[in-house]
Amino acid sequence: MKLILLTLFLSSVLFAGNTSRRVFENFHTAYQKGDFNELDKILSDDFIAIDENGQIVSHKKDYLAYLKQWSKTFNTEWNVSDIVEKKDTIFSTEFDKDIFADYLYNGNFKLRYTYIFSNNQISSMRWDTLPGYAEKKQIFDYKYSLFYVWTSKNHPDKLIYFNKTNAIAAEEIKAMLEEYISTLNNKT
Repeated sequence: MKLILLTLFLSSVLFAGNTSRRVFENFHTAYQKGDFNELDKILSDDFIAIDENGQIVSHKKDYLAYLKQWSKTFNTEWNVSDIVEKKDTIFSTEFDKDIFADYLYNGNFKLRYTYIFSNNQISSMRWDTLPGYAEKKQIFDYKYSLFYVWTSKNHPDKLIYFNKTNAIAAEEIKAMLEEYISTLNNKT
């Protein structure tokens, strides 16, 4: 009897782990496909995203809006590696690949993500920095300030978009960044 109970327990643990992994993979697949209806189903209603400082930066509605508006506009490719699964938690190393990250971070800006699962959905996502963050942040701050100054000189009316994450802001920032990079390339 003890052996049967132990077998059932281990089977349930293994099944639960596989479910989290499947939800995790479905989340990233839906993101890559731009399937925001599926993303809505995958994230729990009480979903929260937490930054590296432990601050809640968004809830489900805002997070989905961000993905839909900002990441979609930038055609962001979300790269995932080093996946480790423990019960209802998955850890991974991830980075975005798009014009914004490639230019402002010199590409390959990696973060360590932690996903918590509950009832076959993602209930929270947290990202933390990895070694090398300080150097990447320094590069970002420098390049971002140059881009901001260029925008203030060439498109002062568009500075309002630097503090927004909606679709219009994403389109405006992307267009200005493409113009800015083109200007830099023409100077060399």
